[in-house]
Amino acid sequence: MRNNSKVFVSVVISTMVLSILGITTTIESAYADHEDGFSEELELLNQSLTALQNQDKKAAKTTLFDAEELMEDLPNKDVETAEKRVEAGIKMVNEEDFNSAISHTQEAIKTLSKVEWNYIKETIYFIFLPFYIISFNDKYTII
Repeated sequence: MRNNSKVFVSVVISTMVLSILGITTTIESAYADHEDGFSEELELLNQSLTALQNQDKKAAKTTLFDAEELMEDLPNKDVETAEKRVEAGIKMVNEEDFNSAISHTQEAIKTLSKVEWNYIKETIYFIFLPFYIISFNDKYTII
């Protein structure tokens, strides 16, 4: 029975290591084009805010469209939320409702600003979750 326990622990540890590598690789690949966070998108959104405050419809639409294009197809609910805010801002610009467009753009900026921190939290959570679960087993504490 004792040898079976050692094999079990070895299998569990191997599985955890492979899981951690797979999960972090998946998370990183989703953000591969955003190693520097969302600085380019945030810069475009800040330029949009300036254009909106000056009621420069053409510049606002251009920068909002550019920011929205960069956010497309990223598998993250916060990025999708920010993208929807940008789309709503574009619609408001078309209707010349600059105050609403400003509001939507500011919300998109807030949302994108917290995405980088959420990415870090997700990575930490997935890396340490298996160790946390095993630490409750009274025979095989890894931590």
